[in-house]
Amino acid sequence: DGGGEETLGHSSEGSADEGGDEDLQALQLAVSNWFLGGDECESDAGVGSQGSGMALNGRKFICDDMLEGLARQLRSCGVDTEVSYVRDIPAELLNAIDDSLEKKRLDVVGGHGECLAEAKWAKEARSRRKLNVRELQMRRMVEKAERENRVILTADKRLYQRQLYDRTYLVSSSGKRKQLAEVIAVFRISIQDRLLFSRCILCNGTFELLGDECEEEKREVQLKWCREKTPENFWRCGRCAKIYWNGARYKKSLDSVRSFIHSL
Repeated sequence: DGGGEETLGHSSEGSADEGGDEDLQALQLAVSNWFLGGDECESDAGVGSQGSGMALNGRKFICDDMLEGLARQLRSCGVDTEVSYVRDIPAELLNAIDDSLEKKRLDVVGGHGECLAEAKWAKEARSRRKLNVRELQMRRMVEKAERENRVILTADKRLYQRQLYDRTYLVSSSGKRKQLAEVIAVFRISIQDRLLFSRCILCNGTFELLGDECEEEKREVQLKWCREKTPENFWRCGRCAKIYWNGARYKKSLDSVRSFIHSL
């Protein structure tokens, strides 16, 4: 349900390069075969060995932030999909990284280091911090996937090859719609029409219908945003509290997603 002034929204379309080396493809196909209930995963699985397994309806996902666009597309289809963001890392953990780098700086440069040494270390420190933050982000994503029984979708070949989590799938397509088609095909997801736009595409929350007790709130939204006839219903996301309604933009987005799904 829903569909106010945010439907498919903005998204990033970062993805892995198409193709890739044969070893990586073989490993990817082997893991997808294992997901689908086929033979036990082996690194030398052949191309096309998808197995006969079961359809993974009800499967939950978590994407790295390179696949935010894909996550929003999956949510628009009613698929429970979280995204791992650097901004969600607690400040105390980021501060711990910075404290560690400062101690390292004192060891390398000293308390009154020369300008050249300081400049050289500053460049190295930026690189180290980026790697440390990315590592922390990946670890937290794995922990959340394990805790909530989710499949990790990533466009990061390094993360995939490290195999930190056995239910990790490398998305190889470019562009959010092609990525959506790939995930639906690999995991044999059956998209039900009644579940389209049943999740908030911004945060993955579910909706609650605003009742008569929320008339003032609905009227405020209508006066501020609605440029058409009064919508019949309004919904509020239970997580981010954004309000949606079934206006013209919602209908256009719904038709677009429905048409794409039916074309697969």
